[in-house]
Amino acid sequence: MRVAVAGGGTGGHFFPALSVIEKLKQKGCDVLYVGAENGIEFKLKDVIDTDSLFVNVKGIRGKGLFEAMKNSFLMSKAITEVLSHVISFNPEVVAVFGGYTSLPLGLSAIILRKRLIIHEQNSVPGKTNLLLSRFAEKVLIGSKYAEKYFRDARFVGNPIRDGFFKFNLTKEQALKRFSLDEGKFTVLVFGGSQGSKRINEVVIELLDDIRDLNGSIQFIHIAGFDNLELIKSAYAERGFKAYVDSFVQDLWSAYMVCDVAISRSGAISLAELCYFGIPTIFIPYPFAVDNHQYFNVKPIYDLEGCFLIREKELTVDSISQAVKSLYEDSRLREKFSSVMKSFSIRNSADLIVEEIING
Repeated sequence: MRVAVAGGGTGGHFFPALSVIEKLKQKGCDVLYVGAENGIEFKLKDVIDTDSLFVNVKGIRGKGLFEAMKNSFLMSKAITEVLSHVISFNPEVVAVFGGYTSLPLGLSAIILRKRLIIHEQNSVPGKTNLLLSRFAEKVLIGSKYAEKYFRDARFVGNPIRDGFFKFNLTKEQALKRFSLDEGKFTVLVFGGSQGSKRINEVVIELLDDIRDLNGSIQFIHIAGFDNLELIKSAYAERGFKAYVDSFVQDLWSAYMVCDVAISRSGAISLAELCYFGIPTIFIPYPFAVDNHQYFNVKPIYDLEGCFLIREKELTVDSISQAVKSLYEDSRLREKFSSVMKSFSIRNSADLIVEEIING
């Protein structure tokens, strides 16, 4: 079976697409992946084990008039380019995972009357998936909260990469991979695939507030691509053991060794944290479209399964209190972990592939 897949711009759309591509390839399918030249998918193109097409396309929503007009022109060119490739590849089904990179492939599927399947990761759907859903054969959702936005949708959860199920590291080996110490309480700081300037700032402030824990706490800090050396220096100057990097490909290794996490609440980060049952302090990105990161994590918070700090309420005191509570209270960590695991749909990628292949 030939399948064309799109989804990218950010890791929240790209990694689910990548997860499903891995499963489709295992089933013997021929896959064409469509992404954007300026998206995270292009930076990580070496991990895409299939034929790929990258087009010059950018988002339109929320842009000024001039930029919106410019990006509309780019979108038109991208649609023409993708349409040509789809005609040549002749897929039996098209699967899109959202983001502006999905629009050219989704429209090509509609024009060519191909089977179109949509997967929406977030609690509040993006405009691309909402538009394409009107013409889709199937709409699959990663959050039950999103059901109200579609006429007929099937809940399948959010897929995570095959590596999360197949890694072959012990905790001791994973600690060595990050040059960290055994026996120390380990905090993972993760602002999503593009990092978070505000989380980076408040965690550096946090270090001054928890100096008394210096000998017993250490960090894995995935900081994004800006100010990396500044963040490394902040840990070193304060004497904290830390592994700091812009991006970690084998993120499962970080989850394996961390005791708690400080994280945004993008749909895929949330799915990964739930799979491992990591007690987490969530700080939703306040400018996510329609505040979807807040609604992604709200069902877990409503069951008292995490800390949830809105960015407007984020201070060194609020983050310090949450970290210290989790550090001191093993029962609280166990409770958070149990609730988080209850939200994990471990066979999500298999469910999506089943819908694609079986028609």
